[in-house]
Amino acid sequence: MKGIRAIELVLMLLFVGLSGGGQSPIVTPPAEVRDPDYLHEICHFLYLWYWEENDIAILKGNDRLEIWLEVREMDLDPGDKSRFVAITFPQLKLEVMVKKSDYAIPELGVEVKSRGFKVCAVRALGAAEVVAQPAGKVVLAMAMTEVMDRLFAARNQRDFPTDSLQRKIAARLHKSVGAEEWLRRREQAEGGRQMVYLAPLSAVANEAWIFWETGQVILQVSSDYDLDGGDVAWMEHHLRVHAFDLREQVVLSREETPGSNAYLSRNRAGRILYNCVILGRREYHDRPAEVRNTD
Repeated sequence: MKGIRAIELVLMLLFVGLSGGGQSPIVTPPAEVRDPDYLHEICHFLYLWYWEENDIAILKGNDRLEIWLEVREMDLDPGDKSRFVAITFPQLKLEVMVKKSDYAIPELGVEVKSRGFKVCAVRALGAAEVVAQPAGKVVLAMAMTEVMDRLFAARNQRDFPTDSLQRKIAARLHKSVGAEEWLRRREQAEGGRQMVYLAPLSAVANEAWIFWETGQVILQVSSDYDLDGGDVAWMEHHLRVHAFDLREQVVLSREETPGSNAYLSRNRAGRILYNCVILGRREYHDRPAEVRNTD
């Protein structure tokens, strides 16, 4: 493994500096984003949540996985020292934006500082955005065989939150759904149980995906703060919850609802359900304060 990592690092050094073409000096991304293990984690995240069968076919047809890194300057609030890096996979025409949060919320008296760079957005790129020699980007490469081997070995990897975090997720679920709706759907459930599935967490994303089977609802819980970083992650002003009713908010294609984030494509919903039900952890809820594992 050390030998392979050394080869990867050599490839990186060979590719750094090929970009730019006489343009302005390139801002070198932080070392933690350039680290091969971190980039493998990004690949694993994409493998679980975004890549399709044709993406793997494209990658298998190359000897190297090419990655472009670019430090992005964002329009932030005064005092916000958060940093952003765009990670581009040109062979797949895909960009991943990662963020290292570093700001304060004075009204709550807390500081939000994530331990590392976490995924905050993933988007498909147009052909015009993927050029032969990208200006302003550091170009890296990793051996494709190693990337594929590690993805295959980790395809069923399951990392779950702590018991404390699970209790917070349960409390947030109850609050998001609403007491009346929770009780109504509980009465409809066999035995009065609420069955919930929690997808494995990623080391490079502060988000949790939950399938509430009884209610037929998918919930996405996300935060700028590390999900296992303490109670601040679950304060009302610092938590994002997005619910998708599988009976009303699933379409065949997102092209049916352009510009709207209120719907999931059927393919996306299926992927989330697979990660929740097959790879995830099953729990049942009897009342808001109680969560029991059934596995």
